[in-house]
Amino acid sequence: MPSRSPRPAQAIITQISAVSVAELARLCADSVAESLAAGTPCLVTPVGGLTAAVEKLSDQLILKGTDSASIADGVIGALTGTLPLPDAAACLDFARRNYDWPVIASQVRAVYEAAQR
Repeated sequence: MPSRSPRPAQAIITQISAVSVAELARLCADSVAESLAAGTPCLVTPVGGLTAAVEKLSDQLILKGTDSASIADGVIGALTGTLPLPDAAACLDFARRNYDWPVIASQVRAVYEAAQR
């Protein structure tokens, strides 16, 4: 989640060109949100909530599959520039609009208010 002062992990992530999160079965969207909040695009495997975490930013971030060849193709494309990735400003803006605490708090509040009706 974006924060007012960078945490150590965010400081490291901002120095990375791209992050790849490969999951076979479970949700690991927190890593994706942290990466985007640091302004770093994140390649994800097409599994569960990972795709939902990035698809509105860029469908180019979703790898073709979960196999090693698909992951390698995505990483090679990101490193060579043949796979277009969103820039740091786009990643940070997306994270702020979707994963910042005020946004999440508003969504949680809406769920509670709807449940009380």
